[in-house]
Amino acid sequence: MTSPTARLPITAEEAVALDPTQIAPPILVIDGEHTTIGAAHGRVLPLIGNRRPYVYDVSLPDRRRVYADTPEDAIAVIIGGEYAELLATLRALESTLDAEATSEVWLSLASLRHRHADQLRLSMQQQINELAQREGQWDHLDESAREQLSKAADPDGPYPVGIATETPILDDDGEMKVATLGYWYAPVPLVLNAGDYEPYSNAERPISEMSREEDGRNVVIPGDPNLIVLDITDSVTYLGSLERAGHLTVTVMPAEQPDRHFRGLPTA
Repeated sequence: MTSPTARLPITAEEAVALDPTQIAPPILVIDGEHTTIGAAHGRVLPLIGNRRPYVYDVSLPDRRRVYADTPEDAIAVIIGGEYAELLATLRALESTLDAEATSEVWLSLASLRHRHADQLRLSMQQQINELAQREGQWDHLDESAREQLSKAADPDGPYPVGIATETPILDDDGEMKVATLGYWYAPVPLVLNAGDYEPYSNAERPISEMSREEDGRNVVIPGDPNLIVLDITDSVTYLGSLERAGHLTVTVMPAEQPDRHFRGLPTA
């Protein structure tokens, strides 16, 4: 499939008239609360060229649902504003050798993702803090953790950097030294906008470190169990991080549907 240079939202009726072998512009509807497909359940999948569904089916918490053939188009609808126009500009520049202009548009798109992620970071942190207070987790946190969570939920506060902890590390020369690093030990999640940290700034991302007691010993829980990271690297990464954060759900559909004669048959 080839990609046109601009894909602004269209209607389901307009999608029916399109070539199903081409990438179609996205569709935005208000039926995000419906999980079951079917006219009787309030949701019918729009078909491109009356033949195939969109590849990405994205449901948002405000009842919006985005049908898109690419993650870029899905994010363009989710963020709104000038994002779609900038994305169209970037597509037009792909056939040129103007590296400077391309870099400027990439930076503008990243800035819009960063702004969107920061608004979402604040609202998610506020919800997390309120839940922790209602369920009593807040009372078991130390003062440093409560202060960090409160500042992270404040629109006028700084982005979270974790709790400063002196940590022995090896420097570039292999010498042991003590550095002050930001850790997050609390069980209440801290929401991060990856655009606030390296390589986008000089700040280092907080390090997740949680442990649990197992057979009388404290065992470190692998991964980042108490961090929610909104990763603005690109549209694909951002969409995936929004899904992992629980902000939206994504269903990926096969571009080509089986003939109805074979539908419902076991795959093996």
